Order: sequence, then C-alpha cells, then structure tokens
Amino acid sequence: RPHNYVSRHEEPPNEKNDTPSQSKSDEVEHRLEWEPNDPENPRNWRTAYKGWLTFQLGMLALGSSLGSSIISPANKAISEYTHVSPEVATLSLSLYVLGFAFGPMLWGPIGEVLCT
Repeated sequence: RPHNYVSRHEEPPNEKNDTPSQSKSDEVEHRLEWEPNDPENPRNWRTAYKGWLTFQLGMLALGSSLGSSIISPANKAISEYTHVSPEVATLSLSLYVLGFAFGPMLWGPIGEVLCT
C-alpha cells in the first residue's frame, strides 16, 4: 500500500506535431512514500524476518551456482556411462550456463508485458 507512486514519465504529445516533448523540464518524477509504521515497508520489518529473507535468497543463489558446477567433476564418468564423447558430456554444463545468460533476456521482457 505505498502512497503517491507514479512512475517517471514524459508529458503527452504536443498538439502541434504529435511527438513527445524532449525537454528535461517536461519530465515528472514521483517518489514512493510510505505511511509511518506501515507494516509493508521493508524498513519496518523485524530484524529476524529480514535475516530469514536474506538466508533464503542466499540459499537460492547457492543452489543455482552449485547446480551449475556440481556436475563438472563427473564429466568423464558421465561420458563413459552414456557412451558419448567428453565434449557432449560437457554440453549439459554449457547449456545450463547459457540458460543463465539468455534466460533473463527472454523472460524479463515477457514478465514485464504479462505481469503488469
């Protein structure tokens, strides 16, 4: 329940040429403000709750980095067990890291369009 939240925007097009104004003075900036003691304001959360959220985010980061590197020592065993070359066995790690690179570029804009 933040109050007075409006994103930064430019004024509507001029009547003369139907293009947005390019002047810096035409931009309007609004700030996000909270009521005093608002329980949804992160600054008012209990320290234990903030610590719990930090721990959860740390475990999420650990899980994703661990998932990308834990298979590396087993590449030789995987290639022998599945009867593929070591290059093909390394492909699983390569595709995982490629997903880290291109996943946000794909899902970020989709989330902005569909989830707003």
